[in-house]
Amino acid sequence: MAAQLRTMAVYARQADLDAQFTAELRGAIEREGREAVLYSERDPNTMRAEMKRWGIVVDERFFRYPINPDYRERNAALDRLLEEGITSTLDRMAGALERVGPRLDRQTAGVARVALAQDDAWWDGYCSSIWDTFKLIQLDATVICPLAAAPWFGFLFVYPCLALQLAALLFFLIWVFYC
Repeated sequence: MAAQLRTMAVYARQADLDAQFTAELRGAIEREGREAVLYSERDPNTMRAEMKRWGIVVDERFFRYPINPDYRERNAALDRLLEEGITSTLDRMAGALERVGPRLDRQTAGVARVALAQDDAWWDGYCSSIWDTFKLIQLDATVICPLAAAPWFGFLFVYPCLALQLAALLFFLIWVFYC
């Protein structure tokens, strides 16, 4: 998954999607107002339908862990997306997956010659990192996904929304099964 996200980031850079993305995001803020963009809500049924349209069937537990960001967190996410665009989000998700990947590979490998012991504090830090990454991805999705439903410019936000939701789902599943 990390490789796919890195590939998406390379494509986004080559196609200069950050410029289009931030221009449309700024346009949405001008048309709707900053507060309306900050507090637009993702509709779970619409998200399910869009993901299903792309062949992604999501376990219902994914929708039972809502992230309810406060005003400061929403503003920080919006400011980050306006300043960095979507490629930094893709890079951040890929980096997080690259950090947890080796641990998951070791844990699911069939044979282990040397057992690596982690204490409770290590697991607390690991699980906290997974949850924090899940929450950060969901914060970005809180800004991006409602814009995907906009009539004239929403198509620019559909793929980033799907990528965020897939990455969030992956981190959520890691957290559920390993933490």
